[in-house]
Amino acid sequence: MKRRDHVGEDGEDVPGLGGVVEGAAGGGIPEAQHDHVLAADLEEVDPLGGGGHPIVQHAHHGLTLALLEALGLTVRATERPTAGNGIRHSMAGTCGRAASWWLQGVVPTDPPDEASEWSMWVGSRLHDALAADLAAHLAPVLGTCEPEAPVLTAVSSGHVDLWFPEARAAVELKTMGQAAFDIACGIWRGAGRTSPRRREGRGPDVRHVLQAVLNAHALGARVAALVYLAVDPVPRGVADALGLEDWERFAAIWTWSAEEFAPWAEAELRRFGRILAGDDSPRWPVDVSGALSAEGPVEGWPCGWCGWRSLCYQESEMQEVSEPW
Repeated sequence: MKRRDHVGEDGEDVPGLGGVVEGAAGGGIPEAQHDHVLAADLEEVDPLGGGGHPIVQHAHHGLTLALLEALGLTVRATERPTAGNGIRHSMAGTCGRAASWWLQGVVPTDPPDEASEWSMWVGSRLHDALAADLAAHLAPVLGTCEPEAPVLTAVSSGHVDLWFPEARAAVELKTMGQAAFDIACGIWRGAGRTSPRRREGRGPDVRHVLQAVLNAHALGARVAALVYLAVDPVPRGVADALGLEDWERFAAIWTWSAEEFAPWAEAELRRFGRILAGDDSPRWPVDVSGALSAEGPVEGWPCGWCGWRSLCYQESEMQEVSEPW
């Protein structure tokens, strides 16, 4: 793009528009805002029938800019409140280097982009509404529910989505897109000439497992549950071909007893303690599902989504990894 002064069709200056940046289609937008405009929004279109006059076109562009800016402000991720002690349980399962940089307040070199912010915003709103409804429906079975209950340990803090103290049950909810849900559950929906089929599922993300069991362990729960909820359910035809129950089209549930999850939670808490003490060696969390190895990251490790990815590549001998899926 290049800067030019905006003029009308008759060569006169158009008042109130100031300097503009010329796009591929010749339209102009205020220079300070041009980075927020999609290329498609610069096409010479006039849906309101303004005859293609620059003022009308710029009114459309102005509305587009305002909407995009409002969307950006709306979906920009904000931290959930926590009990404010040590490492957050939402960081469970992340590598020790990332946790250490977070503790030091190092500014992320690779923050989420706007599309990622949108996904997180949608998931967060759905998550909150669903948690409230689930708490009400489960109360007759599990007793009183404490949603967003704060959790504290000597080295960490967080909150649990649903805590039922009478049943001593802790529930962690995770909303997600089609790809993550299908990979975890071993579903191939089919594409082109390939038919839907079942395949070996990767199971729940180790980070989600550790977050769930850390909360459960700290609360003295007898059972921990991790619930995956797909925002894009498996289509009916695919579900019929794979023999899926109706609820399996959008949900997957894993549960563990205290005897099962206590060793995982205690190992992660020990790792947190070493990180807080300044030891950067405990890079990798405990292996709870075969997703990790003692040597370091394996397929599926989310380095590609880490907020300190570029910094990590600069300060280590790691080679850049592709997207894990």
